[in-house]
Amino acid sequence: MKKETRTIVYDDNLHIEGYHLEGNVHPFPNHFHEHYVIGLIHDGKRHLSCRNKEYHLQKGHIVIFNPNDNHACSPIDGYPLD
Repeated sequence: MKKETRTIVYDDNLHIEGYHLEGNVHPFPNHFHEHYVIGLIHDGKRHLSCRNKEYHLQKGHIVIFNPNDNHACSPIDGYPLD
């Protein structure tokens, strides 16, 4: 199993925050953001709950959350998230 890493960058000119996660096997509890969130599943499988709907995410999927969309996700079969 590869080591979990999190890289966070912020661009002062664009006011954009970026996260790069590798090897994440931890669930994300139900939460929301006050801004748009765009994510790409580079590898792994996740179960996503968003606005009372259920989804299965896998490699190549893109997710977009509107501000204040409640969402949570957890790994499927122990696959790490990249």
